[in-house]
Amino acid sequence: ESADSSQASVTPGGFPAPPVNSTLNGKKTNDWSPPVAGTSEANATIEVFFDGVSDGTTTANGSGSWTYESATSTHADGVYSVTATATNGVGASLPSSPISLEIDTVAEPPSNLAVVARDGLIDVVWDPSPDNDIVGYRIYRSITGQAGTYVLQTTNPVVGTRYRDSGLTN
Repeated sequence: ESADSSQASVTPGGFPAPPVNSTLNGKKTNDWSPPVAGTSEANATIEVFFDGVSDGTTTANGSGSWTYESATSTHADGVYSVTATATNGVGASLPSSPISLEIDTVAEPPSNLAVVARDGLIDVVWDPSPDNDIVGYRIYRSITGQAGTYVLQTTNPVVGTRYRDSGLTN
């Protein structure tokens, strides 16, 4: 009596194994075209998919490492399931295990902005943004005292929730 053939699993020789996606699962980024990286068979063509839709291809190097970053497509804010396939001269692999990648390009603004005028300066204070990935704040000053034209006051983001603008004339 022969074995049940529906239980057998046969992989034709030469097909590449699915690539391994080394991009951090659950990663949050503010990049509309985030890089995705991994490993695969050396010199394989890697096709990257966002929610099952092909985003583009790259080629693994001689050690099998690859990085993909689209020069033409961008993605709206949201959470994406990202997979990849590897293709060699024989054919394409099965998809890689999916990773979750969140694109969030809009930061929540700080709240409760308050300004205290002093002689020749102002102190600006605020409550922090509720986003936990904010690394600092850029401070702008109106040139005219009205909405319209603003000038950046800080070359580096302010880390914290206080800024002193000095050198002003009363």
